[in-house]
Amino acid sequence: MNIDIQCCALAATDAPADHAERRLRFVMTRHSDRIQRIVINLGDIAGSFARSGSYCRIRVDLVDAPPVVSYDTGADIYALIDRSVDQAGRAVLKHLRRTGVLTARNGAGADARTPGAADRGPRVAPASATATLPSSP
Repeated sequence: MNIDIQCCALAATDAPADHAERRLRFVMTRHSDRIQRIVINLGDIAGSFARSGSYCRIRVDLVDAPPVVSYDTGADIYALIDRSVDQAGRAVLKHLRRTGVLTARNGAGADARTPGAADRGPRVAPASATATLPSSP
């Protein structure tokens, strides 16, 4: 798994690039045998209409498959990297499940046995299901 990080017009520190590489290795290591290359573009948006902030674009080149691209913009570069890496990781996992590379037997975990479980998010009880207890005097 080859990771290429390109920073354009960011502050002179290496901290965002290090954070991006650490997050990508954490999320993508499990599927590294199916990933050829990952390219991350980090930069500042400095355009018209008084728009400012940062962007993160991640391109994951898979073995014998079209690339997965994740793009996001925002003010906080670290939150932006986290969102983009998570989105790219979910897209890679979805593609590998769809093509039949991952099954419940070879490492997809419990989510492979429950279709759509990863996309549903956390379970939250509806507001009407919560009961209020009467207060005692």
